[in-house]
Amino acid sequence: MTIQQFLTATIDEHRPTIRSQGVEVDLDCDHDITAVLTPDVRCAVDLLLFHAIECSTTGGTVSVSVVQTSTDVNIEIADSSDLSVESACAGSIAVARATRQLRIAGCSMKVLNCPQGGVAYSINVPRLARAAA
Repeated sequence: MTIQQFLTATIDEHRPTIRSQGVEVDLDCDHDITAVLTPDVRCAVDLLLFHAIECSTTGGTVSVSVVQTSTDVNIEIADSSDLSVESACAGSIAVARATRQLRIAGCSMKVLNCPQGGVAYSINVPRLARAAA
């Protein structure tokens, strides 16, 4: 399974919440990027996507992008919330759980303030964890 297929399926699972929150989800991912996504990584991505959808303002957009480099695959989930890095991390069980699961899987995550507002969760899956699906 490619990362695009995984993310498309994960986004589709959240369609009821996407509709009820009144947000859009944009996916930017080449169709041929593959990686070994352990259950911990899959769960972390799912948690962060759901959290971003729930935190975004009505009419906002959650952007999901994937970039493959020579050393890793970066999955970024950016919301259109009123949160900052501090507030996104301080009270969120989802962010804390995702961080723990990614650490167990040997991945790292940064939470960044977006210039247009909201936050981005940037997940790096190391090259050693990549493989053809």
